[in-house]
Amino acid sequence: MSKLNVVLDLDAEQKSVVFEENFTENFIFFEICVGVRKKSDYQNLSFGYSVRKNGILLDEITRPEPNVTYISSDQDFIDFYMVNCEPEIAVDKIDNYYINFWCEEGGERFEKSHSFAVNVPRLIDPYPDGIDATPESVGKEYLLENN
Repeated sequence: MSKLNVVLDLDAEQKSVVFEENFTENFIFFEICVGVRKKSDYQNLSFGYSVRKNGILLDEITRPEPNVTYISSDQDFIDFYMVNCEPEIAVDKIDNYYINFWCEEGGERFEKSHSFAVNVPRLIDPYPDGIDATPESVGKEYLLENN
């Protein structure tokens, strides 16, 4: 699976956000995985990010959710977000993504942005002989035959 790992390094002398791309070829979706590196308990940890595709805002996420507090974790990743690249029939395209990420912990705030391009492979047309198989056309033949 293709992933963009976003790691909050809270144990470093200078706290930071590290982006690690792990993309396979010709994928049509990828996952944003948020992890936290810290040996001790979190101190009022919160984070958020916005995801833009070709300049259009897809989503803004803020964690933790209301009435939730992060204390610690034994997992590598504590948040996941799936992004669908939406391929088109018979057209290769390139989508440009921009992720703006922020984190607050122990009264300190830091943020970082990351951008990358995704080659979205085209879908094979399942009806290459010209049959109109769009959702709007389904059933039109049935109506014509019964009139």
